Amino acid sequence: MNSVTISVVILWMGVGDLAARIISAIVSDRLPISKTLQYTLSNIFAAIISICLPFLSSHIGLTVALVALSVPRAILNILLPAISMEVSTAETCSETMALVYLTFGIETFITPYLTDFMYDITGSYDIAWFICAGLYMVAAVFFLLAIRRRNIGNIGYYRQEQSYNLMR
Repeated sequence: MNSVTISVVILWMGVGDLAARIISAIVSDRLPISKTLQYTLSNIFAAIISICLPFLSSHIGLTVALVALSVPRAILNILLPAISMEVSTAETCSETMALVYLTFGIETFITPYLTDFMYDITGSYDIAWFICAGLYMVAAVFFLLAIRRRNIGNIGYYRQEQSYNLMR
């Protein structure tokens, strides 16, 4: 891809991200499933797209996949504060948010160096996409375990206000 094509792809990724954030902010409260399950499903969707990316060879297919990947990433970012409150107790809610954003900052700093290192070793970014997909799936598993624990132990910030099952 040339620099103009890359610029257009990044523009469309931004449009997909913005649209997904707006739609998620409006719709997530109205869906009949918990935000934690919405977050988990977004992780799974992002993992599927990340696995497919290395196998795409056409510019149009790659553009569509990257724009599609920006949608679950935006949903993950918009739901993060609500998820932190759902999976933590009232006493640990602020610490959970601080830890999550600290982790985001560290990984934002480290990721470009790691992907460049992997590119230098392998000559391709494919392994980075597979690691990304694996991390999305690990996150999905952990959130499914959090949902299960919450349903069994009835713990969480909103324990008096809502029931703890997958449907709310």
